Amino acid sequence: MATLGERAGDWIEEACRRFATATGTPLEFVPCVASEAELLQRSWETTYPRRWHERIAADGEVVGLMYGDLEGSGAAEGSEIAKVAEMAQLVSGLVGRVVTASTALESRTRDLSTLVEIGRDLPQQGDLGLAIRSLLRAALDLTPFRGAAFFLVDPSTRSLQLRVEESDAEFDVPFPRRSLEQARLDLAAIEDGELLLERGTDEEVDRWLPTNARTAVAFAVHTEDGPVGTLWLFDRRARQPSRREWHVLRSIVAQFTSVLERAVLRQENMDQSRLQRELESVRGSQVFDFPRLAPQSAGYEIAAACTSQHEVGGDLCEVLPLDDHRAIVAVGDACGNSVPAALVMAAVRGTIRGIHGLAGSEPLCPPEAVALVNRVLCEVSPPHQFMSLFFGLVDTENMMLTYTNAGHPGPLRFRGESFEECGSHGLLLGILPDTEYGHETVRLHSGELLVAYSDGVTEVMRKGGRQMFRRDGLAEAVRERRHLPVDDVLTGIWEDVDRFGGGGVADDRTLLVLRVK
Repeated sequence: MATLGERAGDWIEEACRRFATATGTPLEFVPCVASEAELLQRSWETTYPRRWHERIAADGEVVGLMYGDLEGSGAAEGSEIAKVAEMAQLVSGLVGRVVTASTALESRTRDLSTLVEIGRDLPQQGDLGLAIRSLLRAALDLTPFRGAAFFLVDPSTRSLQLRVEESDAEFDVPFPRRSLEQARLDLAAIEDGELLLERGTDEEVDRWLPTNARTAVAFAVHTEDGPVGTLWLFDRRARQPSRREWHVLRSIVAQFTSVLERAVLRQENMDQSRLQRELESVRGSQVFDFPRLAPQSAGYEIAAACTSQHEVGGDLCEVLPLDDHRAIVAVGDACGNSVPAALVMAAVRGTIRGIHGLAGSEPLCPPEAVALVNRVLCEVSPPHQFMSLFFGLVDTENMMLTYTNAGHPGPLRFRGESFEECGSHGLLLGILPDTEYGHETVRLHSGELLVAYSDGVTEVMRKGGRQMFRRDGLAEAVRERRHLPVDDVLTGIWEDVDRFGGGGVADDRTLLVLRVK
């Protein structure tokens, strides 16, 4: 590869030619490194003791020599030679500045190209450790530092842990696990952003530097959520990083931030996708085809709908036929929303189905069944998770409805345009394990409608106002459709609620319509 002096030779030669034209004194440039320049100067001092010469350096690195035989140029003695020498000195100084600027430009272009390549490659790397190692490698390739280490904050142990290191000089990084109380230098770097450390300036600094390192820099690595670690670089020499080196290292720290934020976002997306799949699976288990649960020869017809504000919810709606004339009807509402409410609902639903499966055609009477469900819920859930429940036994052969209501909004029984509300018989489920519940038995009539619901129906707020749909709105929606099939009654009520609230679901919503044939 050509040296910098060789690459700059063409335009330097042009500068020398113009100097010779203007002064009559030939000026020459010889590309060489420091050791070669030293040999040439010694040779000229012996062979040409009065030859003028000057070293050309860029960023402290010798790139060549400029020389001229001033006395052999035809210039007069004394002041004329001095003037020509002064002009030659001026030209060599300008050449040195241009070479320095050219060196800086080439270096920055190379650094920028490397950093862009790194930025292009890093998103392709799914391995976070590999991405961090690539950044440490880049820091060593672009600067004179020969060792690098990345420490990650572990909030659970209040410590910094060495996660990745890269070295060309086998640095023994001290304290690979550092408690935040002891890591004063790391905390100083996190507070100030960056830190320059030199061996011999402080006893504590000496303890935290590798034994073969004399200089170190430490940078804080931040994400949007705050500091996540520190980046350390080591050098065996005692030196001050140049402005270019600080710029390169700050760019790499910015890449660290980007890599870590992408890794966090990737993990969050993976977790969210997994949770979404699991919730969709659970949601599938909450979908029921209620009409199929009523035998065609049953003495009742039924329609029901249950929807959740989130992927899963806490509303319960169960219809469990016992025979052609009898069925268990249960509607409930767990406190809260989404997963916590769904867990409570699932516990209650599982217990009700277990009671139904064990009892067969002779189920427990409603108060005993509800008391059992309550005891189970108190066992499996904390006190702040409770649930309301309406549990009824419909018997169309004897035309009777026996029910227990544990704090749930009372279902409405319609005969013609008039209706009655099914009252409550005790505490919500899940509060006190020994709660006893009452019950009520009422006579059913042919054509009678039973409408059970959750508060997601009656507590819908009017769009842009403060008025709620309430029980009166529900009653009016039923009256307008009381002669229609139960499916149409349910659909009409649902549409009225949607229109009233302006669409959307602000809460879990359940609606069940049962008609006695």
